Amino acid sequence: MAYLNPTQTARPDFIWPVFRFLAYQQAAVSQRKVLAFTAPESLGGGGSDTTMSLRTLRELGFLETEGQGDDALWSLGPRGRNVGVDDYDAFQRNLRSALFATSESGGWAMADGVAEDLTRALCWFLTSDPHTRTWSSVQNDKSVPAGVFGNDTRWPSFQIWGAAAGLVAPAPHASNASIADCGTAVRQSVEDLLEPGEEKEALEVLRDLRRVLPVLPGGVLSAHFGFVHVNELDAGPALSFALRRGEIEGWLKLELRSDAPTQIKLFNPDSDFSLLCSSVKRLEADRG
Repeated sequence: MAYLNPTQTARPDFIWPVFRFLAYQQAAVSQRKVLAFTAPESLGGGGSDTTMSLRTLRELGFLETEGQGDDALWSLGPRGRNVGVDDYDAFQRNLRSALFATSESGGWAMADGVAEDLTRALCWFLTSDPHTRTWSSVQNDKSVPAGVFGNDTRWPSFQIWGAAAGLVAPAPHASNASIADCGTAVRQSVEDLLEPGEEKEALEVLRDLRRVLPVLPGGVLSAHFGFVHVNELDAGPALSFALRRGEIEGWLKLELRSDAPTQIKLFNPDSDFSLLCSSVKRLEADRG
């Protein structure tokens, strides 16, 4: 399924409420009931968005189904059972797990076109400096891989899916524009990788983040699509932006010790010289 083709897959802003309805139930629910509650005829909404959402959630492993048509029974699948009805962070984590899944042999489990267009677009987008991108700027960018954004209908889908995965953010000052801000995904990953107060070598953190977010430069999926990242000590612009943002927001502490065995390089848009960092510490910060 082509995730950037709006006629072939549901939008995340439809998927989340449909999933929440199923997560709230204590047993399997008929498709007829799901439609009645999420796309009631009294509001004039057809059921196409809901049925497409159900299909996409099943493909991603959030839902399971038995039977066909309106009598089909829907229930939570493996990736949906540990997601609370209001836990969007967990939903985002599991969404990335589904999109970037690897098989037991270490290969990409969804490489046969299931989410290839979205994943390849994310790999390209995250190689760029986090500045405002519009459809016009994308059209004029010669670094865009052929076929990723064939027309202007795919760009809005990319913006929505990228934000749902926590790897893209809407530009705060411009409409229909986005930035390569992967801060949400990086923060959630740091919370999974480090305990509050725990400190690790910066290079080890970089390696861990590239493993759990393999669309980052230096990650296995980025390399799979031909994006070369020469030096693993170089965090790259997008990841550097997320780490430095974490320090500003108070959930990370980046330190440099002169006697450290390795030092990573953080992109500095205000200088020709990189910022150096030898250790990363997770801090407790108020999410409000």
